[in-house]
Amino acid sequence: MNNIIIYLAESGVCLLVFYLFYLEGLKRETCFQYIRFYLLAAIIFSFLLPLIDFPSPTTQTALPTFIYPIEPIDINNTPPTIAAGKVITPSSFNWYYFIFTVYGLGVGAFSFRLIKLLYKLRRFIQNHQAIENYLAADVKIIETQGQLPTFSFLHYIFWDNHQDLNALEKEQILQHEMVHVQQKHSYDVLFLEVLRIIFWFNPLLYLYKKALTTTHEYLADAQVLRSVNQPAYAALLVKQVLNKIDFPIGNFFHKSLTSKRLQMIMKKDYRSTKIKPFLAVPVLVLIICFLSYCKVPVDEIIPNPVKLAAASPLNQAAEVTNDTGLVAPQFPGGEKAMYDYFLTELKFKPSYLKDSKVIGTAIPIKLDAAGNYEKIQEHDSQFPEFHRELNRVINKMPPWQPARRNGQSIPATYVLSIAYIDEASPSRINPDPSKQKTTFDPQGNPGFSSDFIMISTERPRTAEELVLAEESGKKLETDIDADVVFTFVEQPASFPGGETAMQQFIKENLHYPAEAKANKISGVVILKFVVDKAGKTKDFKVVKDLGYGTVTEALRLANLFPDFTPAKQNGKLVVSEYILPIRFDL
Repeated sequence: MNNIIIYLAESGVCLLVFYLFYLEGLKRETCFQYIRFYLLAAIIFSFLLPLIDFPSPTTQTALPTFIYPIEPIDINNTPPTIAAGKVITPSSFNWYYFIFTVYGLGVGAFSFRLIKLLYKLRRFIQNHQAIENYLAADVKIIETQGQLPTFSFLHYIFWDNHQDLNALEKEQILQHEMVHVQQKHSYDVLFLEVLRIIFWFNPLLYLYKKALTTTHEYLADAQVLRSVNQPAYAALLVKQVLNKIDFPIGNFFHKSLTSKRLQMIMKKDYRSTKIKPFLAVPVLVLIICFLSYCKVPVDEIIPNPVKLAAASPLNQAAEVTNDTGLVAPQFPGGEKAMYDYFLTELKFKPSYLKDSKVIGTAIPIKLDAAGNYEKIQEHDSQFPEFHRELNRVINKMPPWQPARRNGQSIPATYVLSIAYIDEASPSRINPDPSKQKTTFDPQGNPGFSSDFIMISTERPRTAEELVLAEESGKKLETDIDADVVFTFVEQPASFPGGETAMQQFIKENLHYPAEAKANKISGVVILKFVVDKAGKTKDFKVVKDLGYGTVTEALRLANLFPDFTPAKQNGKLVVSEYILPIRFDL
């Protein structure tokens, strides 16, 4: 849906820029054939250019930082459920259905209008005798007996034979309509009508049709004026204004732009400036530059690490699926080797943070079917040193093992979530439950994501101590037996029965504080606590407080928790940190 909106916005901007150039640079010129070509080309380019992937000044895609490892638990709304491999979220109103219904009704109405006009014209042709091969081969004249005005459509000229005209006037009008037929102006009009069906909501197309039909009339008038007297032809034009009958898809001699046509007819010099038409080239270049810069990403800086993993590009995908035949791409040596690589290789400095407490990004790494990845390019950023160091480490990675579907290698995207934090705790990996969900881009290529790689400003352990020498089977000595609080473990602590059971427990036991409800307070309260080796919860701390009694209620609930299943590291029970976001929504 977002891609459709972006496309419509970009095509709309293109149409507007091209039309403004027509108004200011070409509308009063007499190079009518060029103007006709320009208007048609402007419409085509406006709808095609946004579909082209122009190289942008930068190809780096920096997305929001993700900090906390689990989604907040909503105490009022029903949690999303997974059925048949898709995420299903209850909703009271389906906006997608509403929008597409309105669009479909518009397409249906405009299609019906065009079909009705064409059918009416076809029936009229069938019910009236045509004069064959008049003035030119394959041109047929149909006398309308006053039921329709004089106009042309395709290779037909509809002639209102009830008009009070002399032979010379009749000849001039027929010459005018012959120009429309010979130059195939009807196809221009039909092209616009079809586009107006598809993009019926775009008012610019109505302006383009008006400009194009006006140009058609100028072309026909200019051709006739080569052989007739200007004042006499102008007088004939005024005489025809009294005929008010209209047919929307034809080319008319009497179209309601009489004053403009008279001004153009009475011009003494039909020569046009040779410079203005070429100004369309820089306009085209300007539009291409605009579309290129539209792809430039913008870093999102998060000074308060409370924004949650819902911002992930993978969580924003339209569909999540469980594909049993799909295997994720893999860093050489596996996921653990990848985390060790980044924890060891990244050499961030505290000066990179400037005045922020945390900076981060999510880097989409595009992998082809051979496991080769696109190099990450530098781009403008408020934290250039941070991105420069990150790009350096990513671009020196070895080739990956590619993603596979049913045993066949396929292209994929792998999103690395990396943050740099101003804190004294060790660098770590925070699990991301959403990484178990596989998403697909519009081309059908799968997308995967890493856990959150958290690089801290202070490292109690050296990079060498963080690397596990798995190749030799050697394991580093750790302080597992001591009461060290772990922030990242191989097997995190868990609520008895898992996350679903925790959600149910909170819904049954947590009550919305009356003070918060009275003041219409909603948002997320975040608690941090320790789960010891026996599964006991203790040392509760408030990371984020909404006030109005929400923290008091959250802490009261936390003290009701049953014993957790303790965390494990290298097969041993350890003390671990647990972060719990709880959402209060009215």
